[in-house]
Amino acid sequence: VLAKVERDALMTELDDPGYGWASNKGYASAAHVAGLGRLGASDQHRRSWHLPGLEAFAAGGQ
Repeated sequence: VLAKVERDALMTELDDPGYGWASNKGYASAAHVAGLGRLGASDQHRRSWHLPGLEAFAAGGQ
């Protein structure tokens, strides 16, 4: 539980309006997925976590 709270706080600090991290904490919300579609993955995105259908975004492509 502590790790989740710490990560959520970090995502709020790292907020990138293109992905909506302040509100979705980096979870696969509609706004976050839309941001990935528009912008691709940022340097802050984990490359080790994969959501089916978003592999190209995780690799940095669009």
